[in-house]
Amino acid sequence: ISKKILVCFFVSSLLFTQAKGALKVDGTSDGLPDVCESHEALETTPLGCIFGPLGKDLELPACSHEGTKLPLRPRLDDSISAVDEALNAIKSGLDMPADDVAGCVNNTMQSLHSGAMKSRLRRALLSAPDSDDRTLTVVMGGSSVTAGHDNLYAQAYPFAFERAASCAFKAAGINLKVRDAALGANQEYQYSLCNSAVFGSDVDLVMYEMNAMAHGENRAHEIAMRNFFNPDLFPRRPSFIYTGDGGVSDRGIWGDTTPECHSHSPECKSVASNMCSLKECKQKPCSTCLNNAKKFLTPPQHGVMEKLLDLYSEFGTGTFMPMRCIAAHADKWGFQGSYTLRAGKQMNQAKGWHYGPYGHQLYGRMLAFWYLSLFKEVLEELKAAIPEDVKGDSMHHWSRGFMAGSFRPPSTLPEPMFCKANTHECRPTPQCATTLEPHQPLAWPELPVSGGSKTAAGSGEEGVPVRAGSDDLLGWAALLDPSSAPLVDMRDYCTEFSKCPAPLEQRAKDMKFFTPNSDVQKLADSGHWVLSIVEGGESRGEVQLGWSNQWGWKDRKYVLMGNKKSGALKLRLPTKQKADGFLICGAPFCHNTDGVCKNNARRAPIHENGGLAVVVDGVDVSDKIKNVGGDNLCIWVEVEMNPGLRAVSLRGTKDDLLVNIGHLIWW
Repeated sequence: ISKKILVCFFVSSLLFTQAKGALKVDGTSDGLPDVCESHEALETTPLGCIFGPLGKDLELPACSHEGTKLPLRPRLDDSISAVDEALNAIKSGLDMPADDVAGCVNNTMQSLHSGAMKSRLRRALLSAPDSDDRTLTVVMGGSSVTAGHDNLYAQAYPFAFERAASCAFKAAGINLKVRDAALGANQEYQYSLCNSAVFGSDVDLVMYEMNAMAHGENRAHEIAMRNFFNPDLFPRRPSFIYTGDGGVSDRGIWGDTTPECHSHSPECKSVASNMCSLKECKQKPCSTCLNNAKKFLTPPQHGVMEKLLDLYSEFGTGTFMPMRCIAAHADKWGFQGSYTLRAGKQMNQAKGWHYGPYGHQLYGRMLAFWYLSLFKEVLEELKAAIPEDVKGDSMHHWSRGFMAGSFRPPSTLPEPMFCKANTHECRPTPQCATTLEPHQPLAWPELPVSGGSKTAAGSGEEGVPVRAGSDDLLGWAALLDPSSAPLVDMRDYCTEFSKCPAPLEQRAKDMKFFTPNSDVQKLADSGHWVLSIVEGGESRGEVQLGWSNQWGWKDRKYVLMGNKKSGALKLRLPTKQKADGFLICGAPFCHNTDGVCKNNARRAPIHENGGLAVVVDGVDVSDKIKNVGGDNLCIWVEVEMNPGLRAVSLRGTKDDLLVNIGHLIWW
């Protein structure tokens, strides 16, 4: 059985990567490190270490049509041809009858309200060549799944989507831009409040993936949607596709078991992998194990999310559930649909629910097939709408008139379903300063960068790398008061083995939680705050082992660290609205119930029971703190915040405990 399925996997793998030589089995290619030598592959097969698409296969394809300056009619004709070409290319790689593809993929889009999306596509087609509307920006955000962990960054599904769709939009004279705004171990509560800082004000379409790791829940989903639909934050009025209900990134699909399960059943190792519980792998044959796992392949539709999407339907909403297509064709793709999504791991991390390069390719192509099909509808409707006698200059007049009558999202939001209007959660137009990356450049025009509050290179302890040119400090420099304790930029600390002290290097290899390293502690004890990567779990380990750099991941869990000896981090907050408080959020997993801070006696969570002293406009409000947000990683500081420049002072409460700050959110 194992041999037959491995053959099936090999055939399906070849189908998933069309370019010659894209499947690598030797662990090396195009100057990349020999991963199979340095890190045991998570999925072991006779094929060896499977990289998936590499090199030129990860570049944008050369396109035969470019319609930037073409008149509208020939541009529409070329675009329809290019869309058909792209759709056929996707069909050829899905190993199912071509006639079945459209129905299968369309079944993944649930509760779809596409009016605003189609209107935005029409505007891009009808606008002048030099107009900003000719650029269409798609931003995909979420957790480590979207960030591409366990894969090369360029293999992640946002870029698979871009490669599959780019030529069709180029033929239409539209500049398709795709960004990945995801963060590993993301926490949705603060992410939803800070989405303007992360996604960027130029976004036209949001793909929003949130899984169990992100503590996603309906309140946070709605906060995110209300902010995306707020024209003060996102003037281009983006539409919103929720991809977190699709099961692909839901632990419920795979179960919570780690690769230790493999050692108990070779058959489960070859076929079912993490889909089977440890108990089943020990006690049942592989066929039973796999059959029991099939019940997870088609998760029930999330009725509450449907209601949310319906409530905000006029802004353009929908949910992408790929397992509704994948499960129906699982046998054709080998190892069941879920295993195919995870096939081809490169690195030994116990995260069986991350899917591999072929899963990303499948996922991205399915998204592209849906969006290109929607685009084709718009192209054909527009072509049919142009009167026969409209030509030349009259076409411009007709286009402007047609655009003027196009559907536009409403200017006001409906009453919220899960949070109270004008409370801190649903209050419109939050401002956010975050140290976690990726985020867009942070700027407060009313605040010039102060002098004397930043620390230049070489001012730390001897031997501690301090980043030169730290004037910006991830955007926080403008918020610093001149009298603040200095903030040292240590983002470059120990990012390569050659720079790491030996004990840190060994702990990185062992993938264990880190105690605060002595260099950070020394700087904190000498009256400094430190900007550095959070020193716990994978975040530091991934950077030290070179995975983040060599595989190109863009997300970084940078935080502000300080203790009582660091002194007060003094900030100036340009407040625009009257509010009854503001939010401070800690680093991912730094709460008092489990994770980094529980396992590390020298780390202090931000918590209502202590860890951080807060002074606002000279008044100590440390007793006005309560925990909020998913996993209680944030505190709400209850204090009257009137419009103007508010003085906020933050200080650790213990000499030997470092507090970690990742977000500051106010109005």
